[in-house]
Amino acid sequence: MQAENDKMTWKVAKIICQIQEIEIEVLVKCPYCELRVARLNLKESLWECDRCNKEGAEEELLRLAQENFFDKHQMAYWETRNNKGVK
Repeated sequence: MQAENDKMTWKVAKIICQIQEIEIEVLVKCPYCELRVARLNLKESLWECDRCNKEGAEEELLRLAQENFFDKHQMAYWETRNNKGVK
């Protein structure tokens, strides 16, 4: 439920910024070079890394971030899933 509320909040914020012609950029960690130098442009729904020059759509950035998170936390995920959080 919280994720849906957050998603709606971002959608509303993006619409307001478009109406008011405000350009917002958020610094995020680049999924390729792992540094917080990628800029996510909320108006255009695009991201670009200042260091490695990779770029793409925000949906791609979300997918890559989710994959990186799962890769780093895979062992904990399976332990929790298989043991129901109990050792």
